[in-house]
Amino acid sequence: PRRPARLARGRHFPAMTQPSPAPLLDNLGTTPAPTFWQRVWARRGRERFLAASFTFIVGYTNVITLLRWKSFATMMTGNTLLLGRAVLANDAAVPHPAYYYFLVIGSFVFGTVAYNYVETKMPHRGGTLLGLVFAALMVGGEIFCLVHPGEEKFSPYLLVFLTPMFGMLTVACPRLGAPTTMVTGHLATLGTGIAKAWFGALDPDHRNKTMMSILVVIAFMLGAGVGAWATLHKKQETEGLLLPVAPALLLLLFFTDHLHKPQALVRKVKARRHRHRQNMPPAADDVVCPMDPGIESPDMTPSLEDDTEMGLASPTSPTSGDVELARSGEAGGSKDGAAASPGDAESLEEPGSGDAAGGSRAGVSV
Repeated sequence: PRRPARLARGRHFPAMTQPSPAPLLDNLGTTPAPTFWQRVWARRGRERFLAASFTFIVGYTNVITLLRWKSFATMMTGNTLLLGRAVLANDAAVPHPAYYYFLVIGSFVFGTVAYNYVETKMPHRGGTLLGLVFAALMVGGEIFCLVHPGEEKFSPYLLVFLTPMFGMLTVACPRLGAPTTMVTGHLATLGTGIAKAWFGALDPDHRNKTMMSILVVIAFMLGAGVGAWATLHKKQETEGLLLPVAPALLLLLFFTDHLHKPQALVRKVKARRHRHRQNMPPAADDVVCPMDPGIESPDMTPSLEDDTEMGLASPTSPTSGDVELARSGEAGGSKDGAAASPGDAESLEEPGSGDAAGGSRAGVSV
């Protein structure tokens, strides 16, 4: 009979519905293929994490430099405004002379020029190599602030040692998909993304840019908040607060270069790990240990009792005793046949001949 429609649809019987398909397997057939979000994190997630980390450090550093020297380490727009006030308006409220801002802006430009030069000579290695030099300058300047706290004459010029690093970041970080030393452009991108989402025209490219801008703005505010909290915790004393900035930026620069072109050190470690996995012995269940020559190997031939139990031999099959009896009968018959003469027909009636006949019959029966 024809199945009812409600049974065929499986509405009242969930067990009759089709099971969910199994995850696809890769070429080896042992691990499931990566999902969409895993593929997204494989590249976009790393870029967003690195961009947010850079922006957090930038926000933290700008708060420290603004409170300590009344200047900015990364935002050259603010320094240019102060330079214009010092040159044209001769404003007494400007904390530093005009040439001070010239030096700060010039060192920022020097960082961008040096990065582009090294990156041209050694692609995807400029951030790591120059980061070592600029990080050493930053650490040296911060150590000077610790050794000579409250030095009003030379301390502001230590900002010149910090700005080359952030000038390099301004040029290097757009490889991650967005600049990380400013927020104005990200606010404009965020507004554009909101407008496109309102009209339903937000394509995947603008969606990724909007997500990156949201992360950068949030990370910048978090970094600024942490920097302000650190200065309040030390009672407005900022000496030593920039020491962790240089090693953190150097590590992030190394990861950024490695993201676009793996470092030689990482490749060597991965190659060594791959060779180690290939040379590893198999699991204990897969190992076939050879027999020790000094140990007698057991008899692996199946016995007749095993064949009988498995049904391979019938109960009427000859036993080992029957085989031995047949062999002894054949041997006796052959010796008696050799002793008797071929011409004596009556010799078959003798006892020896009877044994031979019995032996031959036994052999025939066998």
